[in-house]
Amino acid sequence: MEATSSNSTDIQTIANNCEPLGLPKAYLEFLEKYGKGGGVFIGEDYTNLKLRGLKEALEKLLEVEHFPKTLQPEDFVFLSVQGCQYYFFKLNNESNPPVYGYFEGITRGNFDLVAESFSAFLVKHAQGLI
Repeated sequence: MEATSSNSTDIQTIANNCEPLGLPKAYLEFLEKYGKGGGVFIGEDYTNLKLRGLKEALEKLLEVEHFPKTLQPEDFVFLSVQGCQYYFFKLNNESNPPVYGYFEGITRGNFDLVAESFSAFLVKHAQGLI
């Protein structure tokens, strides 16, 4: 499947929802190339149109699963796999922040550190390690 980029209006809309901290540079570069689908994360929810409900879906799952941690306002959920795996990073002015995950039925006690940076996450995903 061919990559479909986001236009600047799409990206600005997403970024505006993340004020005052804004989106990390590494993620913005990803959106510019793949924000409307194709190329990566085939069959997974990550595109511009799906981002809006991902955080709420994870919050609901955490509540149902009685998970002891909650998402913070600065947590940005960018990917869901079949509604049972979620990936997020913190909006904290880092250009390439660490990625954390929650895996239904597997994650216990604390969110899992999945990759040391968003770029490393993309590499791991491409290698089939995630």
